Amino acid sequence: MNRVLFSLAAVGFLAGSVSWLAGARRAYHRAVAVERRGLQAAQWRSLAAKDGLAGALLLSLVPLLVAKTIEGRTAPADWFWLVAVVPLLASLAWIRRFHRLAGLIETEADYAQQQRERAHQEAELASTVATRLGAENLETPGGVLLRTLFHPAEGVVGGDFLGTATAGEVVWFVIGDVTGHGLEAAVKALRLKDLVLTAALAGMRLGDALALGNALLWADPSGEALATVFVARYGEGVLRYANAGHLPGHLLNDGTATATAGGDGDAGGGGDGQLSPTGPLLGLVEHPVIEEREVALAPGFRVLVYTDGLLEAYGRLGGLGDREVLGLVVQGEFALLHERLNARRPEPLRDDIAAIEFIVPAAG
Repeated sequence: MNRVLFSLAAVGFLAGSVSWLAGARRAYHRAVAVERRGLQAAQWRSLAAKDGLAGALLLSLVPLLVAKTIEGRTAPADWFWLVAVVPLLASLAWIRRFHRLAGLIETEADYAQQQRERAHQEAELASTVATRLGAENLETPGGVLLRTLFHPAEGVVGGDFLGTATAGEVVWFVIGDVTGHGLEAAVKALRLKDLVLTAALAGMRLGDALALGNALLWADPSGEALATVFVARYGEGVLRYANAGHLPGHLLNDGTATATAGGDGDAGGGGDGQLSPTGPLLGLVEHPVIEEREVALAPGFRVLVYTDGLLEAYGRLGGLGDREVLGLVVQGEFALLHERLNARRPEPLRDDIAAIEFIVPAAG
């Protein structure tokens, strides 16, 4: 009977030692993995040391139990230490459970901290991208003005963008709208803005600059990247522009829509006062044909280009008609548009708003 009991104890101690040592090994590898992520792993290393110590203690008792099994004789002291080791093992098991629970809590805390840091980084990135999607007001030494209006939808970033640049009396500007909302659409919009504006600044024909932007969207793996873009260059009294599926630009003179030539020509030469699309929206076909047109601008002329968010936010959602919104803009309310109309539509802005006003100073 004694041999059976001691043999069972030897097997149990051996199995327990293997279990504790395996736990120590897992805790050690977990500590290494946590430290590689730049986090503290003292809890896991402590657990590995204690599990290893417990496993070594149990393993050291196995030869003694085997010897007692072979000998077949026991003394009262043998039963004492055999029974006394039970509360020791129980306490070790409790410590092990406590430390594993503490390790789990620590791991969950680390994960929660990582998620908070990730959310903070994404918020910073979204804020940076949203800032770069807008553009500053500009004025050349000769008084040519570029005034911008940019308000992202509240709580998210979207696909509307503005870009402006000057070199002496030469002015470039671009405005566009990439489909979709969120950070992904905003990043696409920023890439498209930088590409088209850089190509125009490098001297590329405006239609070719838009074709380059089309290649960028056409290569998008989602296959769903579409955009409308209006890009223009003004110099020596002539505005050259290309419009890829964007809303028509408005050519104004002292607050009144004026006529434009359908192709090349002077302002006031017959037409409807709009700078209409000269090609399809970007991303729709692989090789679009996008024309570049020009119109001569006399002193006092203005060009207004905006995204559909201007009408969506203030018109359909704001309770105003499209003509009423445009009337306020045309009559010189551009700079105060957001402040004046926001009082009439207090709900959060649900769409991006982007607009550019280009002004050739009046003579004298």
